[in-house]
Amino acid sequence: MHLRADFALLAEALAGEEGRRAWIAPPAAPEDAAVEVIGSERALALALEARGQRLAMQLAGLYDAIAISWAPSKRLTLARIGRAFLHLRPGGRLWFAAMNDRGAKSYAKRISALGEAEIIAKRHARLVGITRGENPAAERLAWDWLREARARFIPSLGVWSRPGIFAWDRADAGSALLVETLGKAPAGEGMELGCGHGWMSVRLAPAFVHLVEADRAALLLAARNLRAHHLDHAAHWLDATREALPKVDWVICNPPHHAGGFSQVGLGARFIEAAVGALRRGGVAWIVAGRRLPYERTLKALGVRWEIAREARGYKLFRVRA
Repeated sequence: MHLRADFALLAEALAGEEGRRAWIAPPAAPEDAAVEVIGSERALALALEARGQRLAMQLAGLYDAIAISWAPSKRLTLARIGRAFLHLRPGGRLWFAAMNDRGAKSYAKRISALGEAEIIAKRHARLVGITRGENPAAERLAWDWLREARARFIPSLGVWSRPGIFAWDRADAGSALLVETLGKAPAGEGMELGCGHGWMSVRLAPAFVHLVEADRAALLLAARNLRAHHLDHAAHWLDATREALPKVDWVICNPPHHAGGFSQVGLGARFIEAAVGALRRGGVAWIVAGRRLPYERTLKALGVRWEIAREARGYKLFRVRA
């Protein structure tokens, strides 16, 4: 994995700190094993487990220094910054970094509202550091950022969601095309691969579905949504690109083709391979993708029967048979 300059800047900043330290959502496991790692991504958990470490979902207690990595969702990023600020001891240091083309200057201005900021511009990135002082206004701002990213019920979707989940407050056009085309879930045991908040499963109302998601925070909301609609399911926190999936009769999937805010078409191809590999003999996978994404070559290489069942609104829906 190619690591950006913002990751290196945060690693350098934490290395200069003493006491209890944490890093929220780094794109890779930090080399310093003394740093507590906070996040919900399965790939990060697996990398830490390989070194005998554990990924925590939340900060616990007070820290002397906390680093926060940038996320594609601005609301989620600010919420992480706010939470980190509230978990600092008086005099503790908060560090944040982002690439310049990912809003680093804007974030530096926002963070400066929490306290006097030290800003280092280096390698097309900005590192921002502040020290927590006695500042009630800063605490109120941190709480405001947390509230902006809270989980909430989205009436138009009929599910609980939060910023940071794909299409968190709207029906994605591709997913909507898949749901509209199928109308109801296929017969048998199914899977929603990369389920996010589980909206497709809620709408299709399967007899039983496996929810598979690499983001544990999203998976917890998806399971909550299926329970609320009285739908039988099992939730699996898995990285579909490297871990075995349950065997099923059908799969629905809107494969991701971005990671960490950057385009990665190969990621979508690996999801398609995983979806096909999860099918029992005679099973069917329904995979929706943007019209310009070149997944036909992936399906041809797999040697399976497939067709484009429908094209509309800039999307194509593949029907793949095992």
